[in-house]
Amino acid sequence: EASDGVEAIEKYYSKKPDLIFLDLVIPKIDGLSVLKKIRSHDHSSKIIVLTGNDNPKIFNECTKLGVLAFLVKPFNLNDILDIISFSNEVTLMK
Repeated sequence: EASDGVEAIEKYYSKKPDLIFLDLVIPKIDGLSVLKKIRSHDHSSKIIVLTGNDNPKIFNECTKLGVLAFLVKPFNLNDILDIISFSNEVTLMK
């Protein structure tokens, strides 16, 4: 867990997580900038974007950056579990 965008980037580089939950509205550096920074070095990490904004332009930009999912708040736990399950199935098929 990171309290802001700067910390999110630092934790990404130090821990290299298999799955990232990224809110687009975070202090210091917004989530979209964090996503771009991560993608500039790593195109394979699984990133689920969480947002209260269903703006199609932001959705399209996140999609182009290869996010695993784009979830608009409010969402339920089953949405996340389904995405993770699907992701694991795809990984096993490779």
